[in-house]
Amino acid sequence: MTNFTIFLDIDGVLNSLDSMRSISLYAESMFANEEKTQQIYKEMIKLKYSLNGNGDWHFDERCKRYFNAVCNFLYKKYECAKINIVITSAWGYHGIDTIKKIWEEEQMLGDIVDLSNTYCCERCEAIKKYLKKNSWIV
Repeated sequence: MTNFTIFLDIDGVLNSLDSMRSISLYAESMFANEEKTQQIYKEMIKLKYSLNGNGDWHFDERCKRYFNAVCNFLYKKYECAKINIVITSAWGYHGIDTIKKIWEEEQMLGDIVDLSNTYCCERCEAIKKYLKKNSWIV
């Protein structure tokens, strides 16, 4: 049996433009009359990763269905034993334990196994560094 690894960026894949726009509009309306200080910026970051600002995490339902369909395809077509997910997203900011919790709550297929450092460089370079660091390529 084969194992697959998916390098996943969450925004734009599991969060559609529609869901991200609604979060942005909510954040803008919330802070429209105040100066955007560092504290407000941090609050907006929290809102970006939480649709209602109360820590209730949600991915776009359509995107979830598509992603899980891809995983089911891999399981069936290639008799895949395991799908490992490496997060290559700013969502890594929350840490692997939080991401795993969200993954479970959202009933997503595949196992979150690691985060790549997307703050060091462009995403493709971050993935290449991750692969080298973990001896997947020489």
